[in-house]
Amino acid sequence: MNIEKLNKMENSLDKSIIKLKEFEKYLNEYKNIQKDINEVSDYYGSEEWFSLLDEYEKGNLRDIKVGILSEDTAYDLIIENRELAIKMLEIATKILKEGY
Repeated sequence: MNIEKLNKMENSLDKSIIKLKEFEKYLNEYKNIQKDINEVSDYYGSEEWFSLLDEYEKGNLRDIKVGILSEDTAYDLIIENRELAIKMLEIATKILKEGY
């Protein structure tokens, strides 16, 4: 009888159950934030965005938060979201085809 192996498998089971529940919670949060990310994506580079960027560059928007006007921040969010979605798809495909 291999008690050491049994204990290892029991620990793996317990850890996996906890992590899957955590992942499901974060996956739901990720799904729910997609509307906001899509709004940022649609707004970024729009006519209104360029107009406000122009106002900011003229110094007219100094007293308010304008992170959305930073080209890098919005762009990085959009790309990171896309890359994360691709990574999740690749992992899910591998799990479904081969196990992991």
